[in-house]
Amino acid sequence: MVGLLTGLGVGAGVLGLGVAAFEGLYRARDVRTIELVTRGRQPWEELAPRTGRRQFRVTLPFINRNQAFEQTLVDVRPSVRLLLRDGLTSRDARAGVVVRALTAEGRTDGYWAANLLGPGERCEAELLVEVEGPPEVLEQLHAAVVAVTYETYGRVDLQRFEAELVLPLAAVKPLPAPLVGEAVQLQCVPTPLLTDADDIAEVIDRHTASFRQPGDIVAVAESVVAITQRRYFRPAEVRPGFWARRLCFFVPSKGSLSSRHGFQVAMDEVGAFRMVAAFFLGAAGKLVGRKGVMYEVAGRPAELIDDLTGTMPPFDKYIVAGPAEPDQVVARIQARTGLAAAIVDANDLKRAMVLAVSPGLEAATVSRWLLDNPFGNAAEQTPIVVLRPRRAAEPAAAGSPHVQTRPA
Repeated sequence: MVGLLTGLGVGAGVLGLGVAAFEGLYRARDVRTIELVTRGRQPWEELAPRTGRRQFRVTLPFINRNQAFEQTLVDVRPSVRLLLRDGLTSRDARAGVVVRALTAEGRTDGYWAANLLGPGERCEAELLVEVEGPPEVLEQLHAAVVAVTYETYGRVDLQRFEAELVLPLAAVKPLPAPLVGEAVQLQCVPTPLLTDADDIAEVIDRHTASFRQPGDIVAVAESVVAITQRRYFRPAEVRPGFWARRLCFFVPSKGSLSSRHGFQVAMDEVGAFRMVAAFFLGAAGKLVGRKGVMYEVAGRPAELIDDLTGTMPPFDKYIVAGPAEPDQVVARIQARTGLAAAIVDANDLKRAMVLAVSPGLEAATVSRWLLDNPFGNAAEQTPIVVLRPRRAAEPAAAGSPHVQTRPA
């Protein structure tokens, strides 16, 4: 009897070890799926316009990130919605979008045939957006947002994902008159709606080439730099954890960290331990009458987060983090344009925080010159400002020591 029980015990132990080993192998499996790559993509290409119609095309890669198993890209379904200028309605213009696989057997009717991708394999899809309307209306359109829903299938459950792409439609506004101050002249620079397909150094070079001079300084809004780096997130992409779901209730209303998603992005940016410690130290600071301790401890990345509504449409539906590696961005701008550069977070509350400046440029001086926020706080689409320090012999208009005139 003892031998039997011993044998049964050994057998159960071996079986348990086998089950544990099998479960370990299962949990260690590669569960990565197919990814639609939008960051670093090429910008939209506008095809030859026709009367009453504009067409745009972009190519997007799908990559099977799983290095062990094949997976199927079951379906790709794009949709599009227009952002219209004030005074326009959905009856004035309409848009549609089709998708096709760029393969030898790719269909042209917009139907996506299920595509099997081996480990690490990729396929490309072409999106074609067509906007129709009277010519005078097409000239006034602001942007289109293209949502791409796709499904993947394989050794895990059928999964559905969604990504969004922004298609700029508005023409660039004319260069406004410069703003003149006692110490500096400021030239606001209109641009098209910038997206993650744009390189900020190239954009600045292209839009300032006709008038910039040696000795000028170029300043760029930090939120636009972040957008070109794809530093924005749909709330559906953020998974708030234990602390974010609870601590957000104690953040003052209208703050960017007062939502659980915004707070989670802050935790992802600075680290969970540091953010939680910053919260409790901030609460302790308020008990003794000192405000702002949480952001002092958490650091600038937490302070730069803009929650929904914090930026202009269509990015008002995203959580926008601060720009990555701002010093390197400034260096690239200077190398491309030959001008000293700065990245600035300014608002209409007489606050201009300088994130990065070129060597030899005083951040305090740049901040003082931009206190009146020439970038604008609404939909001006002037994310670049060229500063031209005035020589002592130049006359200056009377008024504010910073910015004295603003064009209508």
